[in-house]
Amino acid sequence: MANQRLSRDTIKTLTSNTTLTDNENTFLIDASSSSVQVTFPPASEGEYKFIFEVIDNTNAITLVPDGADTIPAIDLIPAKGYTLQSDGVSKWRVVDAELVFGTIAGTAAQGNDSRIPTQDENDALVGTDGTPSAANPYVTDSDPRLGNENPVTRVISANDTEQQTDDIVLADALAGDINYNLLSVASGNRAVVVKKTDSSNNVVNIVAS
Repeated sequence: MANQRLSRDTIKTLTSNTTLTDNENTFLIDASSSSVQVTFPPASEGEYKFIFEVIDNTNAITLVPDGADTIPAIDLIPAKGYTLQSDGVSKWRVVDAELVFGTIAGTAAQGNDSRIPTQDENDALVGTDGTPSAANPYVTDSDPRLGNENPVTRVISANDTEQQTDDIVLADALAGDINYNLLSVASGNRAVVVKKTDSSNNVVNIVAS
């Protein structure tokens, strides 16, 4: 069995490249001014245990094993702690990592995090026709299958002539009769809805061209 050489309880702030020794235990990594490269001792020398907390990762932070030793990939983010221990042979393992809440990559979401859907948003995911899935995806506004579903509505209160963009015409004939003059059929096929909106006895006449 490998010698037990668990490192002592000391705290050191790292702001530049450093080679670890068994005389140190806990490290605060501050890469605000420059990149920090942390070189580990040979895993075979003993079962070291090192604790890290990232203070700032503005610049690159790199954990470098000795020789052919291996260190797992770690997402080194601020305010998160990691404990790495050697197996006494050739590997370093993460034996503890703090759960950090926040909104940046690598952090966990909690109740007040905007990344968590509200209950109303979850309810809306059910949709109105089937359950969304890979085989039943949502349709977005840019989908070419969607036409212009927003009708053009105009309000008229006097004689007027149909416009090619008319979908719905609301005619207020309170001041007198209104003639709504249709365009020639030669101008194209269209459909338009004309609705009288007032309660007077005046009339709205649809006049063909």
